[in-house]
Amino acid sequence: MLFFFLFIGVAYATVSTVTPDVKITGRSNEVLGKTIAIDADNGIAAIGAPGYAGAKGRVYIYEQSSATVWTQAQAIDNWFGNVISFGNAVDISNNALVIGAPSRTVSSQQNAGMVFLYGKASNSDTDYSLINFLDLGSSAASGDYLGASVGVHQNVGSNTGTIIAGYYGHSSSKGKVALWEFTCLNMFDDTCTSSVSNLLI
Repeated sequence: MLFFFLFIGVAYATVSTVTPDVKITGRSNEVLGKTIAIDADNGIAAIGAPGYAGAKGRVYIYEQSSATVWTQAQAIDNWFGNVISFGNAVDISNNALVIGAPSRTVSSQQNAGMVFLYGKASNSDTDYSLINFLDLGSSAASGDYLGASVGVHQNVGSNTGTIIAGYYGHSSSKGKVALWEFTCLNMFDDTCTSSVSNLLI
């Protein structure tokens, strides 16, 4: 069920309560809808299912064809194929899609976590393709859970932008945030690179 609220003065008041026009049901233990993101301007939704296939994880892409019709356009499976909770966090901005996998082992550090950047070279492309996977390298630590939360912003008129990802388990749960600047969203362009700078927030 959906609830709509309106901010009035100093508090939110309930405007209406409605049942959904569209229902998407997950499979057994898939944990579909653990995280969702929507690009309303382009009619695209990303829906995480980190429990899929025993927590290997999957992300579903849905496209809107009318006010009440959404159809599955793509199912993105965990690139590594092992248990990493792929799809635990998702975000989408135009042609950029970011997926968090906080249970991924990095440099023998369990649950260090990883972030995946998917992209389309243009709006006319049908599917998102893997551009890069990002981790903390030698700085990764067990229990960081990088990718437990993610965000992405694609700059207007450009295939460049920024990725942000939280790793709340860092340093005995003090937490930390990593930023990446991406320069390309075309999997066939060898110049697609990412630089990373970590920020404590």
